[in-house]
Amino acid sequence: MYISYVILLAILIHTRTHYKDLDHPADIQIHSWGNSLSEAFEDAAMAMTRFMCGDGLLYGEDMLTWEEVSITACDMEALVHHFLDEILFLFSQGKVVVGFDRTIIDSQSRECTLTTVALMVDYNPTIHNNGSEVKAVTFSNLQVNVVNVPHDIYVVLDI
Repeated sequence: MYISYVILLAILIHTRTHYKDLDHPADIQIHSWGNSLSEAFEDAAMAMTRFMCGDGLLYGEDMLTWEEVSITACDMEALVHHFLDEILFLFSQGKVVVGFDRTIIDSQSRECTLTTVALMVDYNPTIHNNGSEVKAVTFSNLQVNVVNVPHDIYVVLDI
């Protein structure tokens, strides 16, 4: 029952596209947004994944795996950076993130934390090879709007 729920959620999240690429002289800048901060974080990660894989994020139920991700940072900008860096690390290990489940962001204490379950498939060069390489997530022009809805994230990726 839980696996079916996770797969359905992955499909629903996968179809949400609250992000776009913005012009940048040398790298790629992503703008993501959502009705919650969790949605904005998830969509920033999905935008980066689509940039690396193109639109080839199709998968079957039997192909999905998941991994718990937990990030702690000193502020919201660092949390975005560390989260996207973790997604980039998973990609370097041959895992393509296709969605998230139960993303929780807590910024009430001295540190910001994010916990989620990343839904992934194994990298397949015949499906996932239409994008560009992302070398790193940068702090350049990194912005997080935590006050107004929709919540916005702007991040530059080094390509």
